[in-house]
Amino acid sequence: MPARPSDESPQAAPAELGRRVVTGARFVALNRVVQMVATWVTTVALARFLDPSEYGLAGMALVVFAILTVFQDSGLHAALIQRRDRIQEAVDTATAYTPILGVAVLLLCFALAPLAGVFFHRHEVTDLVRALGFVFLLRAFSQVPAAVLQKELMFGRFAAVTISGTIVQSGIVIGLAAGGAGAWSVIIGQLVLAGWQALLLWPLCPMRPHPRRASLTVLRELLGYGRHMVGTNVSNFASAYVDVAVVGRMLGSAAVGAYTLGFQTGRQAVASVTYVSNLVIFPAFSKLQDDLDRFRRAYLRSLRFVSVISVPAGLGLAAVSQQFVDVVYGTRWSAAGPVVAIIALMGIVVSITAPMGEVLKAAGRPSLFFRLSLLQTALVAVGVIAVYRFGIAAVAGAQAGGVTVTGLVLGRSISRILDIDLREWVSTLLPSVVPGVVMGAGILVTKLAASHYVDTARPGPLLLLIVEGAVIYLAIMRLTYRERYHEFIAELARLVGVSKVRRLLPTPAKLFGNSS
Repeated sequence: MPARPSDESPQAAPAELGRRVVTGARFVALNRVVQMVATWVTTVALARFLDPSEYGLAGMALVVFAILTVFQDSGLHAALIQRRDRIQEAVDTATAYTPILGVAVLLLCFALAPLAGVFFHRHEVTDLVRALGFVFLLRAFSQVPAAVLQKELMFGRFAAVTISGTIVQSGIVIGLAAGGAGAWSVIIGQLVLAGWQALLLWPLCPMRPHPRRASLTVLRELLGYGRHMVGTNVSNFASAYVDVAVVGRMLGSAAVGAYTLGFQTGRQAVASVTYVSNLVIFPAFSKLQDDLDRFRRAYLRSLRFVSVISVPAGLGLAAVSQQFVDVVYGTRWSAAGPVVAIIALMGIVVSITAPMGEVLKAAGRPSLFFRLSLLQTALVAVGVIAVYRFGIAAVAGAQAGGVTVTGLVLGRSISRILDIDLREWVSTLLPSVVPGVVMGAGILVTKLAASHYVDTARPGPLLLLIVEGAVIYLAIMRLTYRERYHEFIAELARLVGVSKVRRLLPTPAKLFGNSS
């Protein structure tokens, strides 16, 4: 039996914690890449093997599934990761509780399934939703080990299960679709992945549950923390879909298509970076919650690394947004260009504020996180309803405005919690923003000058603009913020495991070390 973590064990030494964070980030990034590739391959295959109505049926069922997913874990996942003491009791209690909740959500699926069929005017959706209910039951047996593995920064084990499960799922979905299973191929794929994780995560978990030792007191503590996370998830879900709902209702299906494509494209500029960083830093921050100085330095260090990637990605995509849309998707999607630009700029704000949410969770302030998510939802909803008549670019602007205002309020809260002053914020972000702005201006000037001679909305010129942007950004950073440049290169080399590159560069302070 693997040794379980001790509730009384001392906090990991700074160097050891830093090593585990970097290793974890490496596995999370690999997991993310595999998932993206598998999703793309599966989507292409489904587009070939399923007709639009079958694909649509699966999509209808998955909408109901997505709504119920928001409620399933009652915030227990985050509560287990953040918890500081009586860890074994918490694991025992959560293990006893999650199957009960899984059965409840399964029954709710069966009850809502006929309503889903009526709502979508397709009776076939009813059986698909009922089948998806068993996914919630299977997930009930993987939630706790997944949380423990992430809490202990054992992302290698977690990635081994999720990567293998994703590959198996994709193979089964494509095979069933090719064999004529229709919409059921997608549903069965969800069941296979959930079953795979339920079967394999517990054997890799460093703790063993004893459900008979479950405690109602501990359950109340976990749910007390978790209820705020559920509220946050519900609020974020509403914030994420209110714009699409308004556009679809008021502007029509063509506008929805252009807006959705533009939003997803703009968001992808930094979404993967944010996903990887947040998944790793929450458990790392949770281990530092009682050491304010290390907590603050760890947060600022992570923010420096993320911003060096997200700022040029967002500004660069915004600068070439129209050309990117015309080249990648075709000129019939040109209306999505302004949306891509606005959402790419919003992505920079999200990349900066997303780690702040992890700080609130790790610091035991989920109620504040929930209140801020409500603020964002209200701002986005009011803004979208007020400006939708001006088109999808205005809707994207309303979404970005709500996110930005909430981010400013969130930043003020983080300043108080971690004792960060304005000087530290500026010194952390300026080395990314200055080269990024110069880069964006350079791309725009080149576009304007080149437009008199060549069509920039072609693959060759677009690629040259991207290369130009990368060269300008790195050159300006090296010239004006040399120390930050070397720190970033060394961190990146450390992340991908290129030790020879690290030895050629000045060694920066370690990620969670004693100096900033």
